Amino acid sequence: LKEAHIPVPKGITVQSLDELKNAEELLLYPLVVKPKSSHHGIGITTDIRDFKHLELAYHLAKKYDKQIIVERFI
Repeated sequence: LKEAHIPVPKGITVQSLDELKNAEELLLYPLVVKPKSSHHGIGITTDIRDFKHLELAYHLAKKYDKQIIVERFI
């Protein structure tokens, strides 16, 4: 996709709230949070715009995988 000049979101894999906070600072809002092994959209939260909702999305995704991907929402 990137070679075709289609925007590809930068993502960071996190496993703790400290890593989540670091990802928030690096990626900036709006964000998407999803379990690394997500299927059919399960456990994914999109268009996150503040840390309160980022943390809630993180805990939801943690129900489905230990590794969570945080990426820019495009």
